[in-house]
Amino acid sequence: LPSLATRAAAFADIVLLPLAAVFQIPASSLVAAVGPRLGRGCNVQGLICLGLARFQTADGREERCRWFAEVCRLMANNGSA
Repeated sequence: LPSLATRAAAFADIVLLPLAAVFQIPASSLVAAVGPRLGRGCNVQGLICLGLARFQTADGREERCRWFAEVCRLMANNGSA
């Protein structure tokens, strides 16, 4: 298995940076996160945290499509919950 740093870098290149461009938000607003309670991700006062554990590097297009839906859901969440 790739190291955490390698997976995080691939996640940024394949998912985070392209989606930041699509949504026209700063790349620093989307982060790869790890942790048992992260699940599908969370919105922490505008910081969109996406669970690195769910990332698979096999198909970049499929990954972006799946994460696009998650980012939409999280951006709709105001982060107050």
